[in-house]
Amino acid sequence: CSILFSSLSKLILPSKKSRINRNGDNLDIGVPASQIKEEVSNLLCGKIVVGHSVEGDLAVLGLGKKRLPCSEEEAASDAEEEKEAVGGENRGFEVRDTATYPPFMRCATHGNGRPKMAKLKDLVKARLNRKIQRAGRFHCCEEDAVAALDLYKSVWHEWE
Repeated sequence: CSILFSSLSKLILPSKKSRINRNGDNLDIGVPASQIKEEVSNLLCGKIVVGHSVEGDLAVLGLGKKRLPCSEEEAASDAEEEKEAVGGENRGFEVRDTATYPPFMRCATHGNGRPKMAKLKDLVKARLNRKIQRAGRFHCCEEDAVAALDLYKSVWHEWE
């Protein structure tokens, strides 16, 4: 089952004038960030999150390496597990990041030959023979999400 969550968040910083971004979206409307955080946290519980450079997106929501528990029972359980755990992640969901998957990183290298994160559009072109993020068009987060998921699906049997 694939789920794509997209929401327009209200800006946190106050402003005296209306804010319109380059897409024509009114930035003074939208869902409060706290509500989005709660919805996403509940949605991700027990799931695998697939994306490209996804840790930054999760960090903005406060769902980085340390996560909020899905319930009070989980909070107590997490506290016990944290005492026993040595390293590793403990956030109620797993992450598959196409930006840091080693075989994908080999597609791009620094000048010294060390692997670096490949751009999503380059990976999609090389691995799926598909164009995304075309010049002159606005960047589409839904298109990027689907592309990252398609990349993961193309190698999931090796990844897992």
